[in-house]
Amino acid sequence: MLPDFATLPLAPFYRAADLLMRHRAVIEQTVFTRVSDLFGLAWTVTLYDLTNTFFEGAAVGNPKAPRGHSNRCWPSNSCN
Repeated sequence: MLPDFATLPLAPFYRAADLLMRHRAVIEQTVFTRVSDLFGLAWTVTLYDLTNTFFEGAAVGNPKAPRGHSNRCWPSNSCN
């Protein structure tokens, strides 16, 4: 049975996180290499430009939707 993590002190978790961060580069490289070898993955780099990403419709369920601006609505372009 797992302990109730909400009742555990935070200091040991912070110490563990600090230790992991000191070895982050080696951990990431090791995991990446082993997963690539295990699954025979080809190394690819995918870049995706998010500058023109927008919401369609009202997006009522997404609180971040009202913050954006349409790049299709310029003063010279009437937006209905």
